[in-house]
Amino acid sequence: MSFKAKRDTSFTTIIIVAVLIVMAAISIPVIVSYDSLSFYNVILLFLILLISVGIIVWTSFCIKYEFRNDYLYISGGVFRS
Repeated sequence: MSFKAKRDTSFTTIIIVAVLIVMAAISIPVIVSYDSLSFYNVILLFLILLISVGIIVWTSFCIKYEFRNDYLYISGGVFRS
């Protein structure tokens, strides 16, 4: 028997705030020193942003629980048990 985890509004709010903090932390250097950054640095920071936000969202919203014979199998994002 398997099922997905339920999410309440406080959990969703915390995830949204975490994503916004990560976006701000990575975007501010691009905005502040845009003239001195090369095109490759901007692309690298954008890729880091996508990977960071993607891992947070993937890990948070793709949690699945599965009852097996004698144990609970939990999978979510990059973490498996």
